[in-house]
Amino acid sequence: MKKLFVCLLALLLLVGCGEKSTNEEVDLNKVAETLLENVETPMYEVTAIDEESFPYFTFVDFKDGYQAVTADALIGSIAHSVVVISTKDGDGATLANEVFENANPQKWVCVSAAKTAVMYTDNLVVLVMSQVDTVDAIKANFETNYKDGKVLEKTNAE
Repeated sequence: MKKLFVCLLALLLLVGCGEKSTNEEVDLNKVAETLLENVETPMYEVTAIDEESFPYFTFVDFKDGYQAVTADALIGSIAHSVVVISTKDGDGATLANEVFENANPQKWVCVSAAKTAVMYTDNLVVLVMSQVDTVDAIKANFETNYKDGKVLEKTNAE
């Protein structure tokens, strides 16, 4: 009985005192929906990005540990793209800078996004290319929900 009590106490201490992992799974669909909440956007659907199409949406190569979703406009002639990327190794700043440097607001054939912003935390990167008001509204939602986040942004030449 004494051994059982000691074992249970040890287990309780291990479970109760364990640190939370900074690499917990993030529900990227929920992150995207939170960032887009109350923002006027073109019609979109949040969809997962696979390894093959990752460079098209993010402008960087896929690496193990990356996961991403997109909430791009469903109509191709509207310049609107929102991409949420999670990374498990805490390299959010490095990834964000790479995405920001490579993002092409003219990726659509006939239209161009007016503004580009890349927002990030240690394990989350958000790329937004759209109209100025839309980018600003998504950025405001990001800043509300991720107090430790940082933002890179630029207005794009027409």
